[in-house]
This record gives sequence, structure tokens and C-alpha cells, in this order.
Amino acid sequence: MMSLKNKLGITTSIVVLSVVIMFIILTTATISGVASINNVNYEEYMSQLERVSNATNEYIVKNEKKPIFENTAIAKENLTNDFSAELLKNGDNNNNLYLIDISKLNLNNIKMGKGTITDRDLFLIADKTNNIYYFKGYSYKGTMYYGR
Repeated sequence: MMSLKNKLGITTSIVVLSVVIMFIILTTATISGVASINNVNYEEYMSQLERVSNATNEYIVKNEKKPIFENTAIAKENLTNDFSAELLKNGDNNNNLYLIDISKLNLNNIKMGKGTITDRDLFLIADKTNNIYYFKGYSYKGTMYYGR
């Protein structure tokens, strides 16, 4: 009789322990997966910014002008504090910013920069330095990124 009770206690303990271990493994895998996805998305953002920057520089060399929409300077009042700080960090705080006409660049499979002023999904170029910025920005690990 004592043997049956003892086996039942061991079985319940093993099931509870197994569930706890599976929960720990699942939680760890989920956290690792989310972090990996965030890293990949950030790398994709940086890659697209780099591709736009390279294509813009090639366009400027070839055509001796910037690939912008005419008369499309962005008013400094439309910039967030984070964006203004990025401009200051890169020495572009006194430069005019213009909207890049992405259709003038030979870029395939670019996902960003095809929006409007309202949704801020646009690339900008600084007048004197030709630094490229993404108007909407990208949040990664608690920091907003607008350029490289």
C-alpha cells in the first residue's frame, strides 16, 4: 500500500518539474527569438540607408545635381528633438534638408522612403554634406536612429 502512494508522489513531482523546465526553455527561446528579429530588422534598416546613400552619391557624380524633388526643403520646425540632435551630432544642424526622389535612384527592392510628409516615410539629404537621413527614424534598443 505504501508503494502505490510513493509512486504517485514521484510521478506528480516529475510532471511539475517537467512543466517548469519546459516553461523556462520556451521563455528563453522566445526572448532570444525576439532579440534576433530586432537585430535583423535594425541591420535591414542600416542596409537600406547605406544603399540609398550610395545610390544618391552615384547620382550626384553622374548628374551633377542631387536626386531631390524641386523646392522641397524641410522646415526645421517639423523635426523632432531626437532628429535635431542627430543633425547636430553630424554637423548638419545649419544645412537645409531636401526630400530625396527615390524614383530617380536605381534601387530595387527598397522598402523605405516611398511615403509622404505626413507619414514621414522619406529619405532626406543634407545640402552641404550629402548626409542621408530617414525622416521617420528607426527605434532600436530604446534609441532613435535617423542616419548612419
